[in-house]
Amino acid sequence: MGILFTSSHANHLLGGEITYKHVSAKEYTIKVTLYRDCNDCKLAGQGGGTSTTNCSDLTQIFLRTTTTACGNKNIGSIPLNKSGFENITEVCNQENSRCGTNPTLPYGIEAHYYTGTVDFDSYTAYKGCTLQLFIHKAERSSNISSISSEQNRIYTYALINPWIENISSPTFQLSPKTLFNHNQATYATAHATGQDGDSLYYKWGIPETDYNTPITYKSGYSASNWTIGYCTSGSSSCTANPSSTPPEGLFLNNTTGDYIVTPTKANEKNIRVIEVEQWRKFNGVPYLAGKIRREVIALINSTPINNPPTVKPNLTYTLCVGQPFSETIAITDLPAISNATPDSVSLRFTHNIAGLLIRQTATPLTSYTAARIDFIPTDSQVGTHYINITATDNQCPVYARTSTTVKIIVVPKPTVSLTVNENFCGSNELNIGSNRTVQSNLRLTTSLSDPKYYQNIQTPFSIQDLQKGNIEYHIVFTDNLGCKDSITLNQQSSGNSEVIKATLKGDSTHCSSAEISFHLTHIDDILSNTIWHYNEAIVSVDTLATTANDTKLKWQYIITRDGIDCPLVDSTNLNIISPPIIYIAKPPAQCYAYTLDLNATDAQPIGGFWAYNNSKVNPLFDLSTITTNTDTTLAMTYTFQDVVSGCSSTDTVPFVLKKSPELQLRNQSVCGTDHVYQLRNAVELPYAAKDRFITWEVLNLPMAYIHLPQPSLDIPLTGKGTYRIRATNSLPNGCTTTDTASIVVTDNITITTNENKDICQDNMPLHLNNHLNTNIEGGFWQSDVIDLTDGTFVHSDMHCGLANFTYVYDQNNCYAKLDVELNMVCKPSFSYTLPDSLCFDAIPIDLPSPFTWQNADGLAITQLSPVASNLGNHAITASITESSCIFDTTQFYTVLHPITVGVSTTQDKLCEGDTLHFTIDQQPYSFSSIISCESEYQGFNNSIYIPKKCDLVSNNIKLNITSKSTAYCPSHSVSLAIPYYNKPDILLPPSITGCEPLLVRNSDLPPEIYFEITNEDYSHTGYSKDQATITLSEGLYKLKASVQDNNGCTNKINKEKFIRVDPKPYASFTMNNHQQVTLSKREISLYNYSSITSGTLNSTWYHQKSEDITQFSTSNNPIYMLPADTGNFKIILVAESNFTCKDTVAQNVLVVPDIIAFIPNAFTPDNKGPKSNSVFRVTSNHAQEYNINIFNKWGQKVFASNSIEEVWDGTYLGQYCQNGVYVYSINLLNQEGKEYTFHGTVNLIR
Repeated sequence: MGILFTSSHANHLLGGEITYKHVSAKEYTIKVTLYRDCNDCKLAGQGGGTSTTNCSDLTQIFLRTTTTACGNKNIGSIPLNKSGFENITEVCNQENSRCGTNPTLPYGIEAHYYTGTVDFDSYTAYKGCTLQLFIHKAERSSNISSISSEQNRIYTYALINPWIENISSPTFQLSPKTLFNHNQATYATAHATGQDGDSLYYKWGIPETDYNTPITYKSGYSASNWTIGYCTSGSSSCTANPSSTPPEGLFLNNTTGDYIVTPTKANEKNIRVIEVEQWRKFNGVPYLAGKIRREVIALINSTPINNPPTVKPNLTYTLCVGQPFSETIAITDLPAISNATPDSVSLRFTHNIAGLLIRQTATPLTSYTAARIDFIPTDSQVGTHYINITATDNQCPVYARTSTTVKIIVVPKPTVSLTVNENFCGSNELNIGSNRTVQSNLRLTTSLSDPKYYQNIQTPFSIQDLQKGNIEYHIVFTDNLGCKDSITLNQQSSGNSEVIKATLKGDSTHCSSAEISFHLTHIDDILSNTIWHYNEAIVSVDTLATTANDTKLKWQYIITRDGIDCPLVDSTNLNIISPPIIYIAKPPAQCYAYTLDLNATDAQPIGGFWAYNNSKVNPLFDLSTITTNTDTTLAMTYTFQDVVSGCSSTDTVPFVLKKSPELQLRNQSVCGTDHVYQLRNAVELPYAAKDRFITWEVLNLPMAYIHLPQPSLDIPLTGKGTYRIRATNSLPNGCTTTDTASIVVTDNITITTNENKDICQDNMPLHLNNHLNTNIEGGFWQSDVIDLTDGTFVHSDMHCGLANFTYVYDQNNCYAKLDVELNMVCKPSFSYTLPDSLCFDAIPIDLPSPFTWQNADGLAITQLSPVASNLGNHAITASITESSCIFDTTQFYTVLHPITVGVSTTQDKLCEGDTLHFTIDQQPYSFSSIISCESEYQGFNNSIYIPKKCDLVSNNIKLNITSKSTAYCPSHSVSLAIPYYNKPDILLPPSITGCEPLLVRNSDLPPEIYFEITNEDYSHTGYSKDQATITLSEGLYKLKASVQDNNGCTNKINKEKFIRVDPKPYASFTMNNHQQVTLSKREISLYNYSSITSGTLNSTWYHQKSEDITQFSTSNNPIYMLPADTGNFKIILVAESNFTCKDTVAQNVLVVPDIIAFIPNAFTPDNKGPKSNSVFRVTSNHAQEYNINIFNKWGQKVFASNSIEEVWDGTYLGQYCQNGVYVYSINLLNQEGKEYTFHGTVNLIR
């Protein structure tokens, strides 16, 4: 059953509490409760249990002030009357507790009740002072585990402020929980009920031994840590987490008084104090109106034998006035032993909420139950309410009980208002006002359409209905607390009926098929999205441009005002006038001529105009402006406008043109009279013979015409002179063309040139006629070395030296030829090399011969000297003469700044592994060569250098930087030196392994390193030089370490899986024989419930008696015969994992002789005590034979018997024996025939 809690004389008080209730005026009833240990003395003879010792009872309570301003002193006492007591032990049958008549359990707890009355009108001298009602009594229970030394006196109190307004203190709803199980989660409550409107705040308090004199806790304990709750870290305290499994820490709900804890230390007796502060407002200012305290002992059983019912803790529901609420809260109770029959659970409900129905109901799971809550809150119930649910199972002899408080917050319906403001064009703005955040859904209904629905609208919400009429707005809203309601509003809407429409711009009267244009304007508002409907077409443009052919025009558009769009539709009728009729006869086909006479068509009505390609033309139309001489058809238009209607008509007339033959003659000159002249040489056009169908005439000398074999002039016959000729060309289409020309016959010609026979190489075109001043133009040049075109060529280096040319003139029967030898002078090679760029500080350069050199000023020079030139661009010229040709070339160069070099860096040192960053200041036309201790490489403006091992050897980086350039520039050098240090070493130990909880000291790591140890759920940083220790749970941990030396150099290292913490087994077992066996029946069955999160377990069993420890088994669930020896044996189980992690648990078993007798030391035959104590009864389970003799103080035998079933009723020969001490002598023979003798005394009390 766990630990047996006993106490010595006068250590019977387990705690107490004080409450008060207002009666009338300043009169209050005081109620005091003391909690008694039934193993100890009775209070003035009152209480259960077997104790015959009496202790003083409580007769008065005291009153004092608590501040210096109020005297800080005792000011009176209040007499108390005892109103009764009750057994509050948490067991199935309270008669089996130490307070009952059949005590089979080692503990029992009673509540003793006292009342008194006080009238504070007797204490008006202390008006305005907060007062303390207190009791101060010795006999506090001893052997308390959580305090550092025995504290015999108990001091508890309540605060009251009776001066501001009448007030009653809160009262606890349930008796305190005193029994807890080791390693088992407990869900309990200290909930109290107060006056409506008061705010209660729960917190842990410190027990006191006198006014303002708290007890002293042992290390690891405190007011809020009155027992050591479960923590995953293994520490004595941690942040409370009631939702974990099992719950961690010691959780207290400050608004309900519910608390949750999993005790981890067995066989403890601890004190706990819960304080309930009562706050209220006076004139809007909060003040502490009162406070009560409950102090009580908590007993921690070592062996849980029953799992408690499970109810979800910290339940809070927010309810809305008038809104039905239903909730089912499941309660489960898993059996402590797998496959056992689940316990049944009974529920007790405590609340003061009118109209709330709460009942126990079944669930689909066997033996499980639930609490069903049904409630419709009213306006008068707005505020916070509490329901206590206590779930008790039927596991006996010690039931398990769980208490939880359900918090019910009733809130009023939100105050919601709806206003609708009609804006522009039927756009209605809905404004929803509320004292809380609401989510609104809208149903909009009109007489002309089906309802429309809008979800989750936001205020302000705009909605548009273009129809005129009534609109019903129905809004269903849900606030942020889940409260629902609705509101309906009907309102007339004008829609778009009163909106000023747009104005149509454009003429309404048009000629049929005329181009028309319309657009819209508005005097006030913005127009958009215009759509036109015309002639069965729909066009979306701002301006409609089309042709007039329909009398109906319709348009739709949107007017925007203040961000509101208003769609509108409008229409109009157009007046369309028919155009005049044009009559034109179709013209016949014509031969192409440069002028086309359009008047010849006789177009009617007269007065119109002709056009081609939409451009007006002259009636005498110049065809050459639009077409060439070819077969074609021209579409000419005739337009006539009626001066009355203004309407016009246009007709298109096709003119068919036939190609006319080409013919163009040119005047000719003919040299000499020796040959006939072929007339075809006078034809300029047409070029092709296939287009020539020409007939000829010689107008002034017909006898000179020769027809065959070719049409010619017979010049040998007719001699020199001018011949007038006429030619006519014709085509099969019947079209002809005629032209005339003159042929002049003269004497022969002679060709002459000048003596300019040198041709200098140049890149410019050269025409020989111009160069040689040829006297006759019109001939052509020939050469065996040069390709000539029209006597023009470019003398490059295609040929150098003498070359033969021939000029031939052969035209108009004139022929002449001239051979000319010309000297082709080629440009010499300028074979020298000068730099195109050179620096100002470069040395002068000698200029090469045989060239003649000049600077830009035309002065002769022999050296190129940068220092004699300014910075910038310059040119010099080199020239040379060949024959009569002078050749030169220009050399361009640039004078630059010297290529000086500079270097800078922001780094004053480097550590091993660092990179040197530095800047080289150099000219853009230079580059740098960097020489390190190991190599040479090219540098840049922003350069980096990765140090080498040779730098580390010397602990110094030295770089020599030299500027270079492709230009003609002397180099410059600079150096850079930076200290370079080794990074410090980190010498890590091998990986660390161990069992949880693994203690890792900072000193386990190398000295003077900063480190971080992490995994997915844990992180710790530290400095190895600090004296600190961390505790690690199961898992793999990564190490990040860093160190910094005196040079400021750091080193970092990351090591995965540096620490491995193996899981610790949890050793646990039970014995079928409980904790006591006899010598004849000392075989025990052991059941191993050890566990581990991962890996395997091995079990080793030992028994210990005194200092001797003996291993007796390595089985999992052994059956063991204890040694044949009486006394206390400790059964020890060592559970060891495959990681060699161990856990040890032990239980005691007592081996007793086979003969045991229970012999009372007192009895009360007058029935003033418990019925079981009215006779002197000896009990034994092992007696084979029995004999008893009882003697009074004079040696007279007053009772004798040979039957153990026979009892002494305190009489002798039918007469009552006197009070006093009587001597007994008892002989017993056990089942094995061994005899036992007992001598002692018994006290007869009347």
